[in-house]
Amino acid sequence: MQPLRILQVFATLDRGGAESRVMDLYAALDRDRVQFDFLVMAEGRHSFDDEVEKLGGRKFVIRHPREEGFRAHVLDLVRLLRSQGPFHAVHAHTSYHSGLILAVCWALGIKRRVAHARTTGFNRLSGSNRLLLRLGRALINRFATARLAISKDAALFLFGPEALNDTNVKVVPNAIPLDRFATVPAAAVSVLKESLGLLESPSLVLGHVGRFSRVKNHEFLLRVLEQLRARGREVTLLCVGGGELQPAIQKQASKLGLDKVVHFLGVREDVHTVLSAVDVFAMPSLYEGLGGAAIEAQAAGLPCFLSDQCPASVDLGLGLVHFLPINDPSVWATALETSECKRIPFAEVETAFMNRGFTIQRALECFADAYGIALRDFVRK
Repeated sequence: MQPLRILQVFATLDRGGAESRVMDLYAALDRDRVQFDFLVMAEGRHSFDDEVEKLGGRKFVIRHPREEGFRAHVLDLVRLLRSQGPFHAVHAHTSYHSGLILAVCWALGIKRRVAHARTTGFNRLSGSNRLLLRLGRALINRFATARLAISKDAALFLFGPEALNDTNVKVVPNAIPLDRFATVPAAAVSVLKESLGLLESPSLVLGHVGRFSRVKNHEFLLRVLEQLRARGREVTLLCVGGGELQPAIQKQASKLGLDKVVHFLGVREDVHTVLSAVDVFAMPSLYEGLGGAAIEAQAAGLPCFLSDQCPASVDLGLGLVHFLPINDPSVWATALETSECKRIPFAEVETAFMNRGFTIQRALECFADAYGIALRDFVRK
């Protein structure tokens, strides 16, 4: 018997929060019964290509609508769905663009069509993008058979105000595999610290995980670092991630005289090890659908200083999260300078994650329900 194939739609297949969480679930599937395939809109190799191939999935590439035009994009999509199917379900993670994907799937007779809200930020969209959001929202609400969101804020952004009272909209926590945070090898942490010159350093070590894009607000983080240094505080910043703005941020760090205390670690698979090597986590994002990196930081038991533009639901109630405004770096500098930088035991972390439903099992249940597949046929025994 051939497995049911689910098509996951992303812009790329790199190590972003959404892609990473779906890959975590993919590893838990009964892949004799259910398989994930991936549709992206960027040529070339991506971070998860090898893992997808290893797990038996396929990756397809179609032309991006902003680069090649709407007609080419839709034609590629139609040809793909017809030639590479049948697909039991299509699950789109591409914000308001998902509406177009699901409308085409409906026209081709694909029965299960899932839209997943993963971001916010309506007031930051340009006029043309606001129009696209309204169009995409209308298409999603017309053609989606299931609507998932990583937070109520994300649901409100993508699906509209009515979504908050709609029982067919489900908030699915951005669950992570907690076991990787339970016992991080001390030797691995020591090797990382030694490579960065931190073993004997008195520095306050800040950690940040996020793609180098405007929304992550790395420039603000450098200004916070500059403030701390001006106050005589020894401080080091570890940045995990890649992206188009990384060269500009590196240049700015050098201009501010911070190049020796800011370490750009690139895209990594061992984020849990990096988080075990830092004292505090900082994320001054302009907006977030939830803030998956902050969830990981809490899994590591770290104090977290987050932008007040992040949803309140990112706080798992462990007393680790502090929300700060992003209009004054001195406020952040003071908060970080006076932080106790005290981690909490993993047992407390595990209890909080279980109580809030931030578990792989809960996410699998929501995905299986959206696809109309019995959980016993979805999850590896």
